[in-house]
Amino acid sequence: MKTRFDDLNSPARVRWIAQIAQLALLEEKTNGKPILYLTQGQIGRKLGASTVTIANAFRLSYTAEFKDEHGFGFADQGNGHSGEVFGYKLLYGAALNAEQETLDQVEYIDTIIVDHLRGVQETYTGLAVRRTGKTAKAYWKKAAAAELAADELEKTLV
Repeated sequence: MKTRFDDLNSPARVRWIAQIAQLALLEEKTNGKPILYLTQGQIGRKLGASTVTIANAFRLSYTAEFKDEHGFGFADQGNGHSGEVFGYKLLYGAALNAEQETLDQVEYIDTIIVDHLRGVQETYTGLAVRRTGKTAKAYWKKAAAAELAADELEKTLV
């Protein structure tokens, strides 16, 4: 199965994102942070590229495969906001490792949540077994809902 990285990866896009990273490093020297507070169009004009070229280069740099292969990338804004307001943050070195640590922490928390949901499921199952009528049906529904939530969350865990 082709991934977004496979679709976007090309030597030309890698060169463009390397040039954008150089702009971010220059910004870090002046302002102390490797963040470009520019729109994609403004970045394109600085580098002599189209907005579409810059957008595709950023999309490539957001992928984990690119970050693993090249040792740097940009943080995915994920919300479509303008870079002029929120900035495009370059991740490299310790910042790139911090991103992975954060993902590991989120996965750990998800594992704890699944465990708690399984506990809730068992609690309601135990209560339903000891009851009859409408009360039992309500407990069975709650147990089923907890089981469904735990199953769906487990699907997202690697």
